[in-house]
Amino acid sequence: MEYQSQQKSNSTLISNDSEKTKGKTGIIMSAVLIFILLSASSVGISYFLLNKEKDEGGLITEDEHSRINVSAAVITKNETVALLASQVLRNQLEKIKTIGNHYSTRRDITNLVIERKWQEATSLITPAIQESNEAIELIGLADTEGIAKASFPESGILGSSLIHRNWYRNIITDWEPHLSEIYTRSTSPAYNVASFVFPIKNSFGSPAGILLFQIKLSKFQKWIEEIKIGKEGITFIVDQNANIVAHSNISNLTEVINYSEDEDVKRVLAGNAGSEIVINDSKFLSSFTPFADYGWGVITRIPLEEISEEEIIDVNIIEATDDVKSNPFLVIIIVFNILVTIIFFVAIRSVLKSNKD
Repeated sequence: MEYQSQQKSNSTLISNDSEKTKGKTGIIMSAVLIFILLSASSVGISYFLLNKEKDEGGLITEDEHSRINVSAAVITKNETVALLASQVLRNQLEKIKTIGNHYSTRRDITNLVIERKWQEATSLITPAIQESNEAIELIGLADTEGIAKASFPESGILGSSLIHRNWYRNIITDWEPHLSEIYTRSTSPAYNVASFVFPIKNSFGSPAGILLFQIKLSKFQKWIEEIKIGKEGITFIVDQNANIVAHSNISNLTEVINYSEDEDVKRVLAGNAGSEIVINDSKFLSSFTPFADYGWGVITRIPLEEISEEEIIDVNIIEATDDVKSNPFLVIIIVFNILVTIIFFVAIRSVLKSNKD
């Protein structure tokens, strides 16, 4: 009987010790959680205060020497130019697309393609050149295997395989209209072109052929040549692969020029619209607008030298220590962090000491 009473007493002591241990463990975990939350909050507030000045006004970027702040008014002006250029281009492309959809679905043309009367079908499509204000320079027909069957004007590639072209690889994936990347013509004279291609389908919806409108890039050049900003500002168009379609300062493109390393080009081809500072050989304010339907983009750039002092501020980067000295709130936060850290470790030490006792 006495043994059972002692055993019960020991069990009670063990239970009490276990509950105390759990309680102390809970206190420690709570203290750790509170410490983490307070530290994270302090870091967040500090970051906000350090960067608050950067978020006010216009666009800011930094390099290793300076911080550049461009006013919102200048950004809006540049973005308006980019938007204007994109609207001009979109209107022209939509017009060509409408013409292509019309001819590729006309029943008489479709029947001729099904009957493999390629030249007769082409002759019915030739008015498209005038309807596009000669934006279309060549009309072509190919079969579903990518073999050139007819063209107007005569191109000298009849019977050639076109399966290596980007537009062919795209159209066979879904048999929908596609705007190609730019490429250099295989016939003389050689120069860069782009193509709009359209599927020709039978009454069951199966593809029977391909209609191609080849567009000379000088037309794109003409569309944007009057859209400029400032004395040295430029406007240019890039295709899906960051190749220059047209450039307000470069005419008669006979080779492919690629801008894939430029940050603003990367952003517009990723589907982003907006503005940023581009630092190449010099500094530019860049504004860009994508064409989500086609994968192309329009970019306008203006040198920062052309922006007045009232519109742009170029100052040395302020060191973090200077920010702390000039901002009393940061000093309070730092002191608060130190006190929280001291209290935390004192509390943990007390709990651990009590646990040993």
